Amino acid sequence: MNGNSPASKVDVAIFGGGPAGCATAIALRQAGFTVALIERSNYLNVRVGETLSPEVNAVLQTLGIWEQFLQDSPGACEGIRFVWGKTNVLERSSILNPYANGWHIDRARFDAMLARKAEEAGAHVLTSASRIACCEDADDHWKVHVTANGERLVIDANALVDASGRASAFARSRSVRRILFDRLVGVIAFLPTASTDALGNCTFVEAVEDGWWYLAPLPHSRTVVAYLTDADLYPELAGRSMQHWRRVLRRTTHTKALLSSLVPVSGPFIVASNSSRLSRFAGKNWLAVGDAAMAFDPLAGQGVYRALESGARAARALQQFLQGKCNALQEYETEIEESFDRYLRMRDRFYGQEKRWWQAPFWYRRSKLTLDWCTQSLAG
Repeated sequence: MNGNSPASKVDVAIFGGGPAGCATAIALRQAGFTVALIERSNYLNVRVGETLSPEVNAVLQTLGIWEQFLQDSPGACEGIRFVWGKTNVLERSSILNPYANGWHIDRARFDAMLARKAEEAGAHVLTSASRIACCEDADDHWKVHVTANGERLVIDANALVDASGRASAFARSRSVRRILFDRLVGVIAFLPTASTDALGNCTFVEAVEDGWWYLAPLPHSRTVVAYLTDADLYPELAGRSMQHWRRVLRRTTHTKALLSSLVPVSGPFIVASNSSRLSRFAGKNWLAVGDAAMAFDPLAGQGVYRALESGARAARALQQFLQGKCNALQEYETEIEESFDRYLRMRDRFYGQEKRWWQAPFWYRRSKLTLDWCTQSLAG
């Protein structure tokens, strides 16, 4: 375990070292519980979700990582410019937001920083983990078998957290279903920073007939560009084709003008971006958190914030559970259920504002009359 001696017994084992898993670990350590945080990667892989909404500021301060976050030189996000429902560019500034501005980040660097802070808080952090398996013993404890950095470990945990992202690896191993509400995917590319000042420090969003585009400046002279559409509307054979990506980009008006003649330095690659959730969020002595529990459409712009916030919420529920409150995890499950219902209503309002291509497949599927049918179809 990186930086700490191995622990054979902990209060909580967490599968996944992204924002949700790290936030859960940090908050649990603040409450005095022992934690093992298990992450498959070494934080060198490409990660998406590069814009943090202003609400994240309060959560970072609560977790005690605000100063470290600022030291990593994130880029200020001063608002959003968008072409949505109309042909002209509109702007929503963060100047009036009570939480001040949001941020553009290097996501891999951000996640690695969170893992370091969890380790500094006293969590046992395992990276490059493989051969992860677990079973429940007669005493309702979990036996977690894992290989990390060539070392085989068996960890005894009183409770488990699934923070494995949309894969929901642990929950699905317990026969919990993943329910999809749409087929949204993101086709992502990274470019050098745009030479134009037109974007400034804002996020830019442009709706098009088959989906929408997202553009944001990042630290270290990079720009992220994402095309969001349904999986069946983006040919599988074109997944990593730069030629096809450019052909779709040329159908935009403002996005292609902002990018000018810039050449991507990496990508395009496709990532799942659908709205989805588990059929259950918790069990007798486990719970799911972050994207593993429920994943949001990137249009909401709150993925990382929600992951951190849900980690802090999960830690409170686990603290109560480990202290003997029998229904703590059931109460957590109810809170997550209500949160996802609120999100769906917000998502429907956002998409409902764009009516220019209401008969096109992408937008028709998101019309109020078809949402229930699509949900039932995908869930089945």
